[in-house]
Amino acid sequence: MKRSPGRSAGRRESVAKLGAEGVPAYGDTRESDLFDAIEHALRTFDAERIALFTHPPGKQRYREDVDPHEIEQRFGVPVDQALIAA
Repeated sequence: MKRSPGRSAGRRESVAKLGAEGVPAYGDTRESDLFDAIEHALRTFDAERIALFTHPPGKQRYREDVDPHEIEQRFGVPVDQALIAA
């Protein structure tokens, strides 16, 4: 799968900002399916929480219409959803 330069740059920037604030963070864009990506991440990192960043309803992009409660139930890890500016 070809990676988008914008997506990779955004991931690096987010991880760097979180690290600068003292929040251990890891970002990976390997999986195209959200649930596969979470499953892969949880196999490699014992997460205490999942941070889910999406655009507000009506401005959501491809595959952002995910239910955080479904993720929490499926993986047994608390999910915090934050809306980002469109």
